[in-house]
Amino acid sequence: MGLSNSPSQLNLILSNIFCDKSRFHSLTCYVDDNDGNAHLQQLELALQTLKENNILCSPMKTKIGFAEVEYLGHQLSAETVRISEKRFEAIGNIQPPKNVKALQRILGIFNYWKKYLKDYSKHTYHMRQLLKKDVDFKWTLECQAKLDYLKSCLAFDPILKAIDLNRDIIISCDARIYGIGFVIM
Repeated sequence: MGLSNSPSQLNLILSNIFCDKSRFHSLTCYVDDNDGNAHLQQLELALQTLKENNILCSPMKTKIGFAEVEYLGHQLSAETVRISEKRFEAIGNIQPPKNVKALQRILGIFNYWKKYLKDYSKHTYHMRQLLKKDVDFKWTLECQAKLDYLKSCLAFDPILKAIDLNRDIIISCDARIYGIGFVIM
C-alpha cells in the first residue's frame, strides 16, 4: 500500500490469523522445506484462511514454488539474502549530490540498507554535516570517498547467509519496537 510499516502490519495480521498451531502446525510467514504434498495442503489451508479473513493475494505479486524470490528490494533464497539486481544497479548509479535535497535522497536510500553497513553513522557523518542549517553545501573528496565506500559495501554478495542451526544463536531485540515478537521452535 506504499506505507513503510505495511509489511510489519501485514506480518502481525498474518501471525494473528494463523496463530492456531493445531491447524497450522508447519505454517509461518516464511515457508521452509516440507515434502510436496504436506506443503500443498498447508498452502491450500493458508489460502483458504486468508479468504475467510477477507485478505486477497494478488496473483501478479504472489510467487509459489520458486527457489528464489525478490521481496522488498532483497533477493531471497534458501542460502542467502542479498540486494536485488535492480536495487543494486540503482545504488551503483548514484551520482554525487549537487544540493541538500539530492543528498537527502541518497542518505534515504542508504538508510534503508544501513543494517548491512557496519558503522553506517560514522561513514555518513561528513555527509550529514551538510544537512545542517547555515552550512554551505560543498561536496568534498572525503564525502565522495565515503559515498563510494558505502556503495562498494553493498556490492559484496551474499550480504547474509542462511542461519546455521549447528552454531550458538543469540537473538537481540530493540525494546523500542512494539508489536513484534520472536518465536523459536
